Amino acid sequence: MNPETNKFIVLSVLLFILISQYSCYEHTEGCRDINALNYDVKADDDCLKECCSYPEIEIQMFLVNGTETIDTNKYFPLDNGDSIRIKSMRMFFSDFSFTDIAGEKILVYKDLLTGKILNNSVEYQIQNFTVLKFKPESSIYNIGVCKNFTRASQLSFNFGIANEINHSVTDKLTSSSPLYNGADSMYIDESNGYYFMKMSIQSKKDPSSIREFAIASDNNLRQLKIYSDFDLSDRKKHIVKLNIDLKKLFKGINKDDQESVSANKIAENIINSISLRPG
Repeated sequence: MNPETNKFIVLSVLLFILISQYSCYEHTEGCRDINALNYDVKADDDCLKECCSYPEIEIQMFLVNGTETIDTNKYFPLDNGDSIRIKSMRMFFSDFSFTDIAGEKILVYKDLLTGKILNNSVEYQIQNFTVLKFKPESSIYNIGVCKNFTRASQLSFNFGIANEINHSVTDKLTSSSPLYNGADSMYIDESNGYYFMKMSIQSKKDPSSIREFAIASDNNLRQLKIYSDFDLSDRKKHIVKLNIDLKKLFKGINKDDQESVSANKIAENIINSISLRPG
């Protein structure tokens, strides 16, 4: 057997072995996002369904009067000398994001299936938009996940709901969504969108006097910014505690004001009434 034939046989055998080994190797699927909690360094392919998980962002909100936590059974004083209690309150906050120390925006993610009417039909799309519907009966809200591990210097969010969500078709939302049009809904109609806030208060001097406030309209959208050192570097749930100071929220509210006037003052006061809660 000549040397060339020998070389051919050896190469053929090696090629056969390599092909056999490769054909027996099974590619594994998994999460290949290095920022995910379940990052799989051994995965060859991305999982067919979204399987990556990320740290959750939890917001805890409290009604306070100074340092005192307020619930719907407690009266608190107004500047006009009267005392009131909140009988009911619903308020939307949305579009949460952090800003890191380099000035880069870090979104908080949550899938929201909304639609737009185009050519007499509805086209749906998933949007990453976080929404929180605050009510005094509940204080803890899981608003979404964060995909970046860093330190942040600012938390930004809106009072109200941005135009593209406020006037979208939301009939595909599940009952767990804050925007679900159910018994506790704040939805008006497609043209007007949602109420940003609905509230009723009762006077201590005149318990039979119940005042109703309602805030809607895109013009009342307000952006809030909270500055602090937010440590998002750990791969764990992150908790942000916020106060809504009722004395600041109702600043300048007079019992003789028309309800629409008082509602506009509340919409202006909301920016200065929210702060971080110690601990």
